[in-house]
Amino acid sequence: MFIFTVALIVHFPVLNCGFTNWDDPITILENPLVKTLSWNNLTTLFTTSTLNMFGPLSFLSYAVEHWLFGFDPFFFHATNLVLHALNAVLVFLFISSLMNSRPVGMITALLFVAHPIQVGTVAWLTERRNVLCGVFFWASLFAYVQFSECRKTRCYCLSFGCLLLALLCKGSAFTLPLLFLACDLFRRQLPDRISLRDKLPFFLLALLFVGITLMAAQTGVRGESSLIRYATGCYAYFFYLAKLLIPMNFSCFYPIPQFPPGELPWLLILATGGFVAQFAVMFLSWGRNQTFLFGSLFFFVNIVPTLQFLPVGLELLGNDHNTYFAAVGLFVMVAGAWEWAYVRWAGKKLGQIVLGGLLIALLIALSGVTRERCEVWRNSVTLFEDAVSQTPLAVFRLKHLGLAYLD
Repeated sequence: MFIFTVALIVHFPVLNCGFTNWDDPITILENPLVKTLSWNNLTTLFTTSTLNMFGPLSFLSYAVEHWLFGFDPFFFHATNLVLHALNAVLVFLFISSLMNSRPVGMITALLFVAHPIQVGTVAWLTERRNVLCGVFFWASLFAYVQFSECRKTRCYCLSFGCLLLALLCKGSAFTLPLLFLACDLFRRQLPDRISLRDKLPFFLLALLFVGITLMAAQTGVRGESSLIRYATGCYAYFFYLAKLLIPMNFSCFYPIPQFPPGELPWLLILATGGFVAQFAVMFLSWGRNQTFLFGSLFFFVNIVPTLQFLPVGLELLGNDHNTYFAAVGLFVMVAGAWEWAYVRWAGKKLGQIVLGGLLIALLIALSGVTRERCEVWRNSVTLFEDAVSQTPLAVFRLKHLGLAYLD
């Protein structure tokens, strides 16, 4: 209940926000599948893609809200807020169960609540699919951890059912079977015949939805070279890491940087070297620091599908909401490091007080930035004035700011 309440308090300003002109009109306000809750529309939602996406449960949630409350943004934001708070509780349950440590679970969940990078999911109504998917995503992981301990059929079925529901919200949940493997590795359990047999239905279901998602995403193929795509993807990977470690200069989206030809070879070398170094550290951490191993794998598996390695989709470097699941990998590493230091200083009361004070100060500081960031999403004008202030010549941002002024 504590985590749930903190989440509501930190993100409470979103209840004062309205709809924005960034995808909210086409996704919600002008969407005929949302305006009318009928059997025909339900059939359409579950049998065809909508707006180049397949997420019927997310669109169904909008339709139910419209049926109950009309297009009152307060109730739409309230739903997002409650779902995010529920996600935080499930993160706590999952990490506490996996790590067998309530402090690590608590700190991870509080960082998940407090970090300002999460505002891009909670405050943007179009990203309902993230918070709704998250409920089933974390529940599936928690149920899998329980199954790996008790081997009870109900836990297995619950995990599989939650995977299906998560995929019906957002296709990015296909990473769950890989995360099950990461959970096994954390517990020093290498894949064997029985383990792989247990996960086979999960992988088959995930692959099915990968195909559905790719068929739905008819956004065209971009024409840049493979080297440019690789450089952009690598840049985005470390860009997201930097945003999580240094929470400042956030925006509703980030344009792809222009790489001067002379700098591209060096960027490719540095990016490749960074990946090699990370995998080397992950390999060496096996048996020495399982928390670092799990956190690194969790971040990597969840963030890589959002990068620009494939020549499809919009020409954007990324959005904050892409880290909604992946960020937990970094948060659990921070929580594990804090617990290690706290235990190491056992008997040294002053050191433990300092550690506790630093953690509280960090959470308060992050929460303050998060609340300020929520205010940026109040309406289209405030959102795109903030975006243009960071990238004045970005045409997409200027266009939406101009449309906001006209409204």
